[in-house]
Amino acid sequence: MINGHILTGNPVTDNKFQGVTTLNQIESYGLKRPSQVENARSTDSPSVRKAKEMHDQMNRRFDAARLHRAVAYRDYIYLVEVQGTMGGTPAITLWYPDRLETNEEGVVIPYNSHLTAIDGETQTEARYMLRDGVTPGKIGRTQIKEQRDDKPETGDNRLAVTIYHGIPISHAQQILRDYNAEAHPIDPKKASAYDHVGALAQAVTATIARANVLPERVNQKGNVAGKKFVVAYQQVLSGIAGFVLNGTQAEPVTATTVRMMNRPAADAVPDRAIEEIAQVILAGHLAQAPAIVWQAAGHRLAQGHVNLNYHGALRAYEETKAAGRGGPRMSPRERLSRIVAAL
Repeated sequence: MINGHILTGNPVTDNKFQGVTTLNQIESYGLKRPSQVENARSTDSPSVRKAKEMHDQMNRRFDAARLHRAVAYRDYIYLVEVQGTMGGTPAITLWYPDRLETNEEGVVIPYNSHLTAIDGETQTEARYMLRDGVTPGKIGRTQIKEQRDDKPETGDNRLAVTIYHGIPISHAQQILRDYNAEAHPIDPKKASAYDHVGALAQAVTATIARANVLPERVNQKGNVAGKKFVVAYQQVLSGIAGFVLNGTQAEPVTATTVRMMNRPAADAVPDRAIEEIAQVILAGHLAQAPAIVWQAAGHRLAQGHVNLNYHGALRAYEETKAAGRGGPRMSPRERLSRIVAAL
């Protein structure tokens, strides 16, 4: 007799198993919603309280920042798994303290078990949000303003899981630390070069094509064109972002800016921005100019200025450099405003 649920897959080591499941299935096998666990009360069911007890020993808090990221992740999963956009999700990594029995089909998870997420909690919460919807209001102490319709059918979408079992909590904590500390997230500005879905990334590609620059003539990794290329990806990205961020005062393009402009819900970049920055590429005056000069040019073009003083902008860039090492440095915003004024 098998005393548990069978999760299909294969063992990797004696303590590591990889399988395929669905949210509906793994929930019934013992995985709780992270926000429910985080905000569990003494009046909740014993299973929820037990899950919270395990989570509090094992993982960091599922706080407001992670909840808001889960909404964005929900939108991403919707695009990839429902609308068929390019993309993918990593396996969710779980921990079960006791050794699990394996058979020809997979691994046996005992009835009434409690599975704890080591890595992938945000994705887990996002999948609950996708299946069950998001209603404006409070989740615990966190105010959520977004409204998202429920997609109950996504509870049966297949997803990959990795289960570490038969290891003590100290080992599981070490895995959590190693997964999150040894790998450094890629800079959103650099990641944009590999993005084919984000609104800003698509605009960069369209701008380069509008300027009739072949892909092999684009410096994908450097910050300026250099000798072998016509333009650098980061230059075009900064020019377009500067155009879109047009306001009374130019604001520096940050990693957060790029991340937000490439989110699934981001607005499309105006075609005028693509046309104007394409003309900057064709002019060739800023091929060796750093990204901040391109951003200043984008800002100026968005305000309707056509005949830009490129040489003045490059001179302003050089004049605002900090001399030597150390000492006071001009803020990025002030430096950007000087370059904008010189244009």
